[in-house]
Amino acid sequence: MAQVQEDARAAIEVEAFELHATEAAAAEAQPRWVPIGGLSLIAVGVLIIILSYIVPGVLPFGNYALIAGFVLMALGLLLSQWR
Repeated sequence: MAQVQEDARAAIEVEAFELHATEAAAAEAQPRWVPIGGLSLIAVGVLIIILSYIVPGVLPFGNYALIAGFVLMALGLLLSQWR
C-alpha cells in the first residue's frame, strides 16, 4: 500500500514538473515581431552605411547618416535580446 502511494506521489510530481516546464517555455517565447523587427533594423542600418560609402551624398545629413546606421544596428541587436 505504501509503495502505491509513493508511486502515485512520484507521478504527480513528474506531471507537475512537466506542466511547469511547459509554462516556463511558453513564458520565455518571444512574440513573432521581435526577431523580424530586430533583423529589419539591422538590415536597414547596414544598408544606410553601405549607401553612404558607395554613393556619397545620396543620403541627407552627411556623416549623421552613418551614426543613424550604427544606432539602428545597435537597436536591432538590443531588440533580439528582449523576451
